[in-house]
Amino acid sequence: MNKIIPIALTLGCIGAGAATSNYDLLGRKGSQMNSPMVYRNVDYSKVKKDEQQKVGPSLEAHSLRKMGMSSGVSAMEGAYRSGQAQNKLFYFKKYNPNGEDCTGSSTCLYNWNDYISRSNDAFIDVNTYTGSVQYGSQAPWSYLSSYVGNFNPSIVYTTRPSPYYSGDNINYLTYSGIKVFVDFPFFGNVASWYNNRASKVGIYMATEGLPSKLKTTKDVFFLRDNTTDTFKDGPGYENRESKTFNLIKETTTHRNIDRSVVFVGRNDPSDPANKTPQIYMCVRNDRVSYTSDYTNAARDLDNFIYQYRTLEFVPVGNNGRKNKYLNSQAHAANAVTVGPVNGHDVSNHVITNYASSITHADGSDKPEIYNYSDFRNIDDYSEQRKDYYYGGNNYSYQPYYDGSEVATAYTAGMVADFLAINPFYRWHPEVVKAFLITADGGRDISNASSSAVTNKTLSYRYLMFDYAESNNGEYKYESRYWNGDVNKLKTRTFNNRPEIWFVTRNLGNGSKETKAAISWLSSGDDIVSNNGKVPQDFDLIVYGSNSTKYECMTKPGVNLNSSPVCNGNTFDFNNPGEELDRSVIGRNSFEKVSFVSDYKYLIFKIQLWGDNSSSANKGQIALGFNASAHR
Repeated sequence: MNKIIPIALTLGCIGAGAATSNYDLLGRKGSQMNSPMVYRNVDYSKVKKDEQQKVGPSLEAHSLRKMGMSSGVSAMEGAYRSGQAQNKLFYFKKYNPNGEDCTGSSTCLYNWNDYISRSNDAFIDVNTYTGSVQYGSQAPWSYLSSYVGNFNPSIVYTTRPSPYYSGDNINYLTYSGIKVFVDFPFFGNVASWYNNRASKVGIYMATEGLPSKLKTTKDVFFLRDNTTDTFKDGPGYENRESKTFNLIKETTTHRNIDRSVVFVGRNDPSDPANKTPQIYMCVRNDRVSYTSDYTNAARDLDNFIYQYRTLEFVPVGNNGRKNKYLNSQAHAANAVTVGPVNGHDVSNHVITNYASSITHADGSDKPEIYNYSDFRNIDDYSEQRKDYYYGGNNYSYQPYYDGSEVATAYTAGMVADFLAINPFYRWHPEVVKAFLITADGGRDISNASSSAVTNKTLSYRYLMFDYAESNNGEYKYESRYWNGDVNKLKTRTFNNRPEIWFVTRNLGNGSKETKAAISWLSSGDDIVSNNGKVPQDFDLIVYGSNSTKYECMTKPGVNLNSSPVCNGNTFDFNNPGEELDRSVIGRNSFEKVSFVSDYKYLIFKIQLWGDNSSSANKGQIALGFNASAHR
């Protein structure tokens, strides 16, 4: 049985290495793996509401009415269905205090450009990158004459001792190996559609050191979020951050077209919605520290997501499978927490030995998704690297990048690419999380304990819509969201609980699995006031039917609670069809169902089972849905 190296021993080895003339450039991630500064747990009995307001001036500032939606909008809903080929249809409806802004599903369906225009009435404009001020190109250290290693591109992977487990080894695969063999579709009609539709997406990278180029002929372009930020110097920080930066950029650049702009900073991004391009997502790979519970760090991150509607990717941590200690921010209910699988084994998707995970008694199970880790020389494996000289010491460059931080950066780059071509998802981290949970990367929450092997690893093939459409609809999707006052958005109230009902066509074909998930956002302060638990509890139930009356009910916006609907047919809440699956877990901020069915129509019920009465945002929902099937 492998044994985790004690934290004190790890830190001691780093200090010892610093005293010698040659030591590992990264210090074996000591600064990021095992920080001695662990947040205290929140004392829920003593924290006053006034002291909880870390984001915004008042409780009102935390309300969804003030987050992401323009003034005068009390609620909104939307839907997007893939598979519409060149005539992609989007559904969008907003609710003002005096009623709906459109009536009937036909008047709320829009094409691509119309949807962007309509959604900008309630959200923030989709900006195009126009900036020119760029920072960062050369590392502040000098090259030595000696070389380190001969990285032969014909070698599939390299085996080295694990920095996390004594006696364990890690197999490092070249990044190109993952990119070519697993993820990126080089065929189909992706190129023309992608290039015509895409616009740049802003990504915020929380960092301790500025990125620098790992290859002498390759410049590094990024934007400083705050030019007054001070960063830590030295190869130990800058190469670690450079590898994260490089992986993000490599993943968002195809056929020499770059669809991302990376902002870097030491703290939360200032005014992410006012950046050009807008910051829709953040990568939190810096300052990893470990805790077993929901802490101030998780609360502050949840508040930030809840206010600014950013999509946050956080590494789960490298403390070992089934270990209750995660990266402190990984406990955030609103964040997408990413776990690592072995990159070299692209067939079995083996969860790494060092991957942390937790099944909470109260909070959400983590991680929600997995992705590849353990890459070798992600910048350019054909270039031999030199030693470095900095601050009176010699450093050995190591081209190996491991840990859940790798999986997180890789996932962020993939999803940034996805956002670049799909503006529907940009304002909705709750929908994106549901989307990812139903993807190959989604966690099977019906069996939440981590196993050694998962087939839930994310892939570009899932994220590229037109790749699917050009290959006989290999994947199909339907995404929806409901934001704001639940009384505006509900279909009906039953037993004093609001319910949302809707109908879709079956995305599967009777032989392939269909997956559906919901995810919702919570204020971090509301989680604290609910003793560390997510304050809202939604349940997801799905039924199947072949009744032809459901055909006209599949359009978004059809009010199933009105009578009659759809050519005189009425919806029967008591007998909607055969129940296929249900998810009623009380602790998570997401629910997932999966089934194989040849029913033509799927009927979904989302029930708000519980809503903490002491929450400042009671009655306000930020709920996302996605269903998908591999055909």
